[in-house]
Amino acid sequence: MVQAFGSTDASADWSFAAWSDRYGWPSGGAVHDGRLWVARADRAWGSQSDDYESFLIGTLDSDAISRRMATGDINTARWVESVGRLLVGTAGAEIENRSNQLEEPITPANLVTRGRSTRGSANVQAIKIDDDVLFVSKSGRRLYLMSFDQEKNGYSPVDMTRLHRDIAGPGGFVEIAPQIDPEPRVWCVRADGQ
Repeated sequence: MVQAFGSTDASADWSFAAWSDRYGWPSGGAVHDGRLWVARADRAWGSQSDDYESFLIGTLDSDAISRRMATGDINTARWVESVGRLLVGTAGAEIENRSNQLEEPITPANLVTRGRSTRGSANVQAIKIDDDVLFVSKSGRRLYLMSFDQEKNGYSPVDMTRLHRDIAGPGGFVEIAPQIDPEPRVWCVRADGQ
């Protein structure tokens, strides 16, 4: 059915999209607390609750969320992983996103963002291992395991390459992948192909 326009006056009720060929696309994503979370540059977005295609921002608990990940470091998102909390690896820091209420899902009103380490992440997808996240440092030469620390009530990095400083080779790691069976292992591809 064809209908006439209600008005031909100009509208100020519009804006450029957050993701596009012009501004860039998300560099990581994960489902956490019933929302699709994506990150690009220094910003993270959470979809509306249980509606992974809608990112309409609002103030209701079920509305989408858009936040800057300001920790004082260079923040270019590299990966997003959902473990006990939502972790985002950036070029300058690893960031933990959680609710300010114990055991409550994240909402627009209760989101707390904290920098948990300043190792920085390479542009390599991190991997989830149970409730921990393994990632490649920004130099590409170290593997860190973000594990929950009860004393700090947050995630802290553990250097998994501390016993063999040259294992990454001259160009560093360019990809990592988990193996669960028959024995747990992490496979790392180096820049030289090994």
